Amino acid sequence: MEPQHQHQQPHPNDDNSSGGSGKGSFLCRQSSTRWTPTTDQIRILKDLYYNNGVRSPSADQIQRISARLRQYGKIEGKNVFYWFQNHKA
Repeated sequence: MEPQHQHQQPHPNDDNSSGGSGKGSFLCRQSSTRWTPTTDQIRILKDLYYNNGVRSPSADQIQRISARLRQYGKIEGKNVFYWFQNHKA
């Protein structure tokens, strides 16, 4: 393990740009990929919006909704928040 660790410390890109910011940018790009809702997630969100009258869910409601929707695919609380914001507009 030590040889690998020693090999990882020098960054050849450090001369041209900071390796840390390069990695940080890469991680940001990964985490900012667009959410693609599944059909089940959309169905549930529309049901909440149109049939249950949920228009501006509280932070607690958003967490509960996203936990329920996570059964059907990847989703975060911010996705739920923005979905409701977009549907109100």
